[in-house]
Amino acid sequence: MKSKLTAVLLLAAFFIISCHRPDAGTSIVINDDGSHFNLKARYPGDKTGRVGRYLNRSIGPNREFIFKDGRIDATTTLNDDTKFRVRLRPGRLDIRFNKAENSEESYERMVKIYEGVKNILTEPE
Repeated sequence: MKSKLTAVLLLAAFFIISCHRPDAGTSIVINDDGSHFNLKARYPGDKTGRVGRYLNRSIGPNREFIFKDGRIDATTTLNDDTKFRVRLRPGRLDIRFNKAENSEESYERMVKIYEGVKNILTEPE
């Protein structure tokens, strides 16, 4: 139990750390507290399409976001009962995940999605 708690605390510390690249105008903050697991990202607007396509691949095949003018504003529940809110607009992404409404498997799925978003936004052009 102690090693699992240590692993969870290390993971939480990793996600609380902010990734900031002022030269590229990219800021990613992942906050994992006791009740929520949230991602806020600000980045060059030309990466919005890539982020949106990644989100659709990550949540598919059971759901796909519909973009309206390059924007998404939705609360969604996937086939595996993962529930979260996503707001995507050019240069901005906010995802809110309530731990109490979701399973441990859903949390792990969101960890992977957040890592993928971070990779897209921090890779060189």
